Amino acid sequence: MGQSDRTYRLLIVDDDETDRKLYRWLLARQAPGAFEIAHAVDGATGIAMLRAQNFDCVLLDFSLPDVTGLEFLAEAVIDGELPCAVVLITGHGNETIAVEAMKLGVQDYLVKDHVNEGRLWRAIVRAVSQRELRERLAQSLRALTAANATLEREVASREATEAELRAAKAAAEQVDQAKTRLVAVVAHAIRTPLNGIIDDAEHLRREGGLTPGQDNRVAAIMRFSQHLSGLLERGLDFARIESGDMALNGD
Repeated sequence: MGQSDRTYRLLIVDDDETDRKLYRWLLARQAPGAFEIAHAVDGATGIAMLRAQNFDCVLLDFSLPDVTGLEFLAEAVIDGELPCAVVLITGHGNETIAVEAMKLGVQDYLVKDHVNEGRLWRAIVRAVSQRELRERLAQSLRALTAANATLEREVASREATEAELRAAKAAAEQVDQAKTRLVAVVAHAIRTPLNGIIDDAEHLRREGGLTPGQDNRVAAIMRFSQHLSGLLERGLDFARIESGDMALNGD
């Protein structure tokens, strides 16, 4: 006997009552209590039941009074796929039908004369397992695609942030360079007249003839001018260091 740790919801779509009873009997022998079985006697009823209820598998007879099995499958498709696993049963083997059925999403194909309890049980369980595996793979793929999209957004955000930081750094460097150039220009502009003041003060003292008060004032002018000149030189040194024209030597 087959063993099952789950209950399968099965829809048998077949207009032959004898066949429907046979399938029920075979499944009950193989796996007692493993199936909840509903049935439809034509394609239209079967489609309506698929729309209204959830099934794990459809056991579909190819020859129905209103449609063929292939027409049933085409009608049953929702959003590009069948709503559950399907095992197709025909009265005779036909490779063309089998191929077309597989293209429409059928998991397995049985010939009525060759159906027994083991084959029927295995076909249904295998069909459901294959479909559920495909659904899990599809879910995993969707999750992976979503995770990849999230990662791409994070990478794009990081790249944008890095670009902004590079732009901010470049702007700051430009500001620093502008300040350095301004310091150099101002220092040079002041140093030239300042040197003239120092030279004139030194000239006055060398010529002599200054009163003590005048000499003190000239000396003060020289001290202040030399102090200011030293400050300008340090400013120019700082500008040279920032521009890379002078290296710092530490002891």
